[in-house]
Amino acid sequence: MSSFLPCSGSEYLTLMTTCAPGLEKSSADEIEEKLNNLRKRSDLAINIYHIYSKFENIDDDNFKEIIRIFQRRDIKSMLQGKIIIQFHFSSTSEKLKISVFNETISSLLECLSIVKIHILVYVLENLSFPSSSTSTQEKSSPNDSTGDSFEEKEREWARRLKNDPNFNYFLECHQHALPESKCWKESLEKWVDMRNILFENSTKDKITSVEALKFRITSRRSGQHNFKSSDMLSWFGLLVSHKLMGEEISNIGKTWKADLTNYDLDIFQILYNDTLFLSFTLCEETICLQTFSKQFKNELFLNSTSLRPNIAFGLINLANIKKGDVFCDICSGTGIISLMALHLFKNNIQIISGELSEEILQNHLINNIDNYRYSNNTIQPLKWDFTRLPLKTATVDVICSNLPFGKQIGSHSLNKEIYPPMFSELCRVLRPEGRIVILTSEKHLMQKVLQENKVFISFFSRISIHQGGSDVFVYILTRKSKAFFVK
Repeated sequence: MSSFLPCSGSEYLTLMTTCAPGLEKSSADEIEEKLNNLRKRSDLAINIYHIYSKFENIDDDNFKEIIRIFQRRDIKSMLQGKIIIQFHFSSTSEKLKISVFNETISSLLECLSIVKIHILVYVLENLSFPSSSTSTQEKSSPNDSTGDSFEEKEREWARRLKNDPNFNYFLECHQHALPESKCWKESLEKWVDMRNILFENSTKDKITSVEALKFRITSRRSGQHNFKSSDMLSWFGLLVSHKLMGEEISNIGKTWKADLTNYDLDIFQILYNDTLFLSFTLCEETICLQTFSKQFKNELFLNSTSLRPNIAFGLINLANIKKGDVFCDICSGTGIISLMALHLFKNNIQIISGELSEEILQNHLINNIDNYRYSNNTIQPLKWDFTRLPLKTATVDVICSNLPFGKQIGSHSLNKEIYPPMFSELCRVLRPEGRIVILTSEKHLMQKVLQENKVFISFFSRISIHQGGSDVFVYILTRKSKAFFVK
């Protein structure tokens, strides 16, 4: 029997933010810092959870249940790249909620680690779909079927769906959550309030009523099921805004209109094995890029190989930078890592940023540095080959770089040639106890060069993160005190 867990309602608001998978801790730390003033309020309790959190004593029963679900072995991986933030209001005062919404939105929009924000509405657990299902041909949409008119096609499609045991089970599980559920209605009201605050100064129209929303449904599915994500999308679309064979499925979307491009509300559902998470997407834009771009007078130049700002933020947090450090990015490209370090530390550190390509150096890196809004910057852009760095021995405290992956630029065979001399140079220019934080996809090659330089380098940790559809690795290394010598 399925179970229903409301995540947002009159007492609660549960947000789910997305960050780079593997960098959840630095994102949670940033969120906690940004929400620090809110956490001091006596009329509000805030709980923050991510995949690496450890909780022993949790007083809040609702939050305890959410954590219990996410800590299930078969669900835990779904939390990669997600931060759960729950607000527990001590009163139902609208004034309190609007005040909290305002401060929450303004705080989260300053975060450099967040990509998107969702309001988590509810969770359906212990789902057990029937083993049989209508064939793909039987479930084809009205656009795919043949017939005299669209209305006739739609009725025929609805008739076929009604005979699908999976659809009927899906409908049955959701009907006690929609539309009578206070959880759905109150989450929708919170979404309206927060969405209007979010777009207060934009050209988007303010939403005054939920009676005539334009909506889109996004579906994701993982696990063994005898239906597709696209089937779930169709089912929920019918559940929200359609009638089935003359019977009203729900009254929430009588006047709602599906619109895949100019939508107001994105309803996001994820089915993970036997558990379905339903949320409302609050912010469609990439928050970290919006926030970072505000630091520049003109448009920030990025190319296809540019590191995303949220990952650059995570790398710099892992580098443990201190005031007065000499910071070096040995292959800076468009300069995102160096510019992020400048944004976070201003003139408290010295930044050296090097690039081999003259075109990227002149047209992209230097332009981005000159475009930075605050003129007193300390970035020194240089043209160099990182296998022969023009730096004195033991003069750098931190090296933080996105190394060549050998995919869009270069090749694996080229990396095999340049990684060994590059690492020898890193060992030479780094001071004792200096830190290296590098991002690379060359896992096996890194094992080899670390073994070759073990007299100079201590391995601290390796973090797997997901970027651009593939898994890459962050290596965190420390320079030993051994004086450099040519092996």
